[in-house]
Amino acid sequence: MVKVTGNGLSLQIVLSGAGSNVTRVTMLDISGRVVQQWVANMRSGNMVSVKMNKRYSGTFLIPVQVGARVLQEKVVLP
Repeated sequence: MVKVTGNGLSLQIVLSGAGSNVTRVTMLDISGRVVQQWVANMRSGNMVSVKMNKRYSGTFLIPVQVGARVLQEKVVLP
């Protein structure tokens, strides 16, 4: 399970029950276009924080690749 929150400048991703590291985070707009993508081996306990290139607001889909699984969450940024 994944829970994504954000403040417009960064995303906080909280994993529960995931045993692998996050290898890719993608930020898609509501039409499915890639807005920003992060590719790395990221993990700090059960939380990952990623910074954005600029301030975003609106509704976004956030697919998070955890090992071989892709978990997706919708987030509304102020």
